[in-house]
Amino acid sequence: MAIKAAKGKLPYFASMTAYGSAPITAALQSSNLELLPVELHHALASAALPQHHKDPFDRVMIAQALAENMVLISSDGTFARYAGLRIMRA
Repeated sequence: MAIKAAKGKLPYFASMTAYGSAPITAALQSSNLELLPVELHHALASAALPQHHKDPFDRVMIAQALAENMVLISSDGTFARYAGLRIMRA
């Protein structure tokens, strides 16, 4: 998310990152969300995915969502090409 924020794709998140990790930690705690660590099996699964999406970070998120049976929230229409991926449109 920090890389996407730096590219101007997540302006609200970018304003939070300008102050370091404390605002992000506070937002996660207040929203009752947890960070999902990237594990080795996620990285390996991302490499095995069909090449529908070229962004390696997005591919890791797709692999995580599939491996952990989670819903991925995105406005990226390319994600729908991955069989079994549950998506909530942002």
